[in-house]
Amino acid sequence: MPAKPIDPEKWKAADKKKRERMLKAALGHNKLEWKRDRGHPDSILRKWEQRLRDANFKRVEYKPGNSPDGGVITHSNFYQDPFGNTAEIDKYYGPTKDYNRFRVTVKVSEE
Repeated sequence: MPAKPIDPEKWKAADKKKRERMLKAALGHNKLEWKRDRGHPDSILRKWEQRLRDANFKRVEYKPGNSPDGGVITHSNFYQDPFGNTAEIDKYYGPTKDYNRFRVTVKVSEE
């Protein structure tokens, strides 16, 4: 599904369900959530980051985290677009690839 920019006038007039469809079209994807347990889906995460940039999302916060022994590493990136929609990309790297978890969540603004 190719990305389609959001028209500000149509966005203001749309209800939440219509806004969700518009946001999916802007991201070029039919879902607003993706997750994977285990492995290293780096190329998929890069595609999601590119989709967010193409839909005018800007990174607004980055939260790194580590366990004291270094066995667990976490990264969270938070994004926001001009319409108030938010996105989060979480990466959790465990002691082995079998413990890794990855999640992308995009939320439609309430306004």
